[in-house]
Amino acid sequence: SGAGASNWTSNYALSDVARTKELEFLGPPWDPEAREVMIKQSAYLNSAGVQAATLFVHGEEDYRVPLEGSIQLYTSLKKQRVPTKLIIYEGMPHGIRGHWNNVHRMANELRWWETYLKPAGAVPVSDESNH
Repeated sequence: SGAGASNWTSNYALSDVARTKELEFLGPPWDPEAREVMIKQSAYLNSAGVQAATLFVHGEEDYRVPLEGSIQLYTSLKKQRVPTKLIIYEGMPHGIRGHWNNVHRMANELRWWETYLKPAGAVPVSDESNH
């Protein structure tokens, strides 16, 4: 996951683009119909039984898709014993910036894919960029 919103009701209150959520869900969370749609589409609130290994990559200062959403879903999966990892980039906004941050992010993503998504017979990724 790269800064995915997992709980639309809290995302509404914390995001810098709450108005767009009113358009997407046809109202704010306190409107019963809008709230029902938000709940149905919130991964965190519907995470029971998830089995897919999940990597979260998030900027600490992301106000578009606030960090709290990744923490919520990460915690839910961890408590359900789903393989999961949360990487938080200090001071980063929506979109990880900086050469070494991106090298670190890509190396972690490649290792994650190699561990959980590698097809049979695939060539291993070099571990040389592990900083």
